[in-house]
Amino acid sequence: MTNMVFKNKPPATKKVSTIENFHGYKIADDYRWLEDNKNHDKKIWINQQNKYTDSILKKQPNFNIWKQKIEPYIRTEMHSMPVNKNGVIFFRCQFPNDDFPSLIVDNGSKEKVLLDLAEIGGGESIELSFWSPSHDGNLLVYGIAKKGNEIPTLKVRNVNTRKDIDVEIINANGNINWLDDNSGFFYTRGPKPNTVSENDVRMHTKLYLHKLGDNFDGDELIFGKDRPADDKIIIDRRFGAPYLAISVSKAWSVNDVYLFDIKSGKINELFIDKNAQFDVVPLPDKLVVGTNLNAPNVKIIVIPNNDINNTAKQYKELISESNMLIVSFSITKSRIFVSYLHDASTKVDIFDHDGNKKGKLPAPDIANIYLKTSSTDDEIYYRVETMVQPGIIYKMNTISLDSKVYFVIKINHNPDDYIIKREWAKSKDKTKLPIFIVYKKGLKLNGKNPTILYGYGGFNNIISPYYMYTNMAWLESGGVYVLSVLRGGGEYGEKWHQDGILDKKQNTFDDFIACAEYLQMKNYTDKEHLAIIGGSNGGLLVGAVTMQRPDLFKTVVCAVPLLDMIHYHKLLIASRWMNEYGDPDNIQDFNYIIKWSPYHNVDNAIDYPSIYFITSENDTRVHPMHTYKMTAKLQNVDNPNIVLMRLERNTGHSGSKPRSMMIDSISEKLTFIAWQLGLKV
Repeated sequence: MTNMVFKNKPPATKKVSTIENFHGYKIADDYRWLEDNKNHDKKIWINQQNKYTDSILKKQPNFNIWKQKIEPYIRTEMHSMPVNKNGVIFFRCQFPNDDFPSLIVDNGSKEKVLLDLAEIGGGESIELSFWSPSHDGNLLVYGIAKKGNEIPTLKVRNVNTRKDIDVEIINANGNINWLDDNSGFFYTRGPKPNTVSENDVRMHTKLYLHKLGDNFDGDELIFGKDRPADDKIIIDRRFGAPYLAISVSKAWSVNDVYLFDIKSGKINELFIDKNAQFDVVPLPDKLVVGTNLNAPNVKIIVIPNNDINNTAKQYKELISESNMLIVSFSITKSRIFVSYLHDASTKVDIFDHDGNKKGKLPAPDIANIYLKTSSTDDEIYYRVETMVQPGIIYKMNTISLDSKVYFVIKINHNPDDYIIKREWAKSKDKTKLPIFIVYKKGLKLNGKNPTILYGYGGFNNIISPYYMYTNMAWLESGGVYVLSVLRGGGEYGEKWHQDGILDKKQNTFDDFIACAEYLQMKNYTDKEHLAIIGGSNGGLLVGAVTMQRPDLFKTVVCAVPLLDMIHYHKLLIASRWMNEYGDPDNIQDFNYIIKWSPYHNVDNAIDYPSIYFITSENDTRVHPMHTYKMTAKLQNVDNPNIVLMRLERNTGHSGSKPRSMMIDSISEKLTFIAWQLGLKV
């Protein structure tokens, strides 16, 4: 291979024949060598691909125009939901010219920067993975991950001196729960990097108790000894509660719950092998539990602390199941805020601790609502956002229900200039699918509007009409943006999720295809003006439907995707996902996976849409090999359309990009899509 810039055709990719036998089927793979991170030719090939992409996208006449349009939307002041600890307020803030956010503390008299990520990162990409103040507001546990690797180092900072104290804890996961006297905290962590393989470094999670001043190697192991490597552990406990709830799961919608007695150190089983979900919040006098056990749309029950061992008793139902799905609940001293999904849009009702309804939060019909509460007072913060209005943060007295605006993000557009619709597509099996469509007023639905269709559909995740500042430049320029709700997600409960996983994963792809067909049938767009976009599991989605219905889309953006579904489970943490996709080493699972694995369904005789693949150098979730191999394979079919690949340096699966890099990245995506769909700016 030679190091050169490719102007008219992609870099040549060598083929090294590899043949594996899967259950009697011989599977050929000419690009297995691109999985080897130490391969010198691979490093050269990646550099060539990036240069080839630069030579095309950054030479497009509209690239700099997109940068100018995007920058004002990204360089706005961002403000997270505040956290109140003993009258000390903590929040994340990012000012327009900041590449990275800072954590701010307000003690009532003065705001000061507690964590300056740009200063801590020293010029490198950096992410504040988690942060948790102590109950008295004097200490802060926080986790920093660099270059997107999602393996944070936990530190403790004195809020008053702005200095780190105590030891650093490597590969902590962010499950933090402080002791009432602020002398230490419970947390979860995995193995030390370089002590295990790269596939295991984010596995083997265990729960520990750290006492300030102790070496973390001697921290007390609370839970996880001799447990399965793929345990996912989440903990919860509110101030004054005698128990710590330990939720353990391997699948994405079923968990067991144990209770750790703070005084005695004993662990009790609470909900084991129930084949259901449980969200347990320990309070000083009771446990409040949300569960879908015998209640598909979820109910909330209460268990007095003196009754936790009475497994035969019928626990009191605090808030009954309704026709809307309960997705979460938040507790204050006197109230419980219950968040429902109504056709994928959030509604919040307010109850007292006896289950009596006291009101609801005001919000638009199509909106997202987020809450931040404390169980020790009756004051909350909540944020309301739409697809064209970033979150307005309100502060509310939960007894009087009086609210006032706490913070408004300054924006460069008028939300009233846009139309947001919820419409309904029908999948192949007649399942109704809500889709959210947004565009600028005055747009003519002439069947030729450049349109972006986004989808995810997996892991019980909920896709609802949230604000994405990265979309506003597209909408302002006359494009249409569509958010699809697909089976495999969690928008309508566990059956909706189950109907889009394992041997029913094809339903997710059929749903997305149906949404694309609906947009064309209703004259929003046509094949020549439709782009699809997805990342991670959504990257698998757009990869699969591109192989199945290449006639339906003009262009595809496929980010940090899973694509080789016969080999996916052998790299990084992907073995965790076999509950979602299946185990290719099992012949029954293999037989359905091979039908939709994108990498194994490339047809040399088909003209595929133009495709832009994006992956991240330090992705510790989805191995970049999926992108490398699929790029190589599609660049070597007889396809007149363009296939580009971008490896983003010093980033990971979930980002951690500085704003300057985000502007470039988003500009490239919109340049590619607009160029392919003919949107003129």
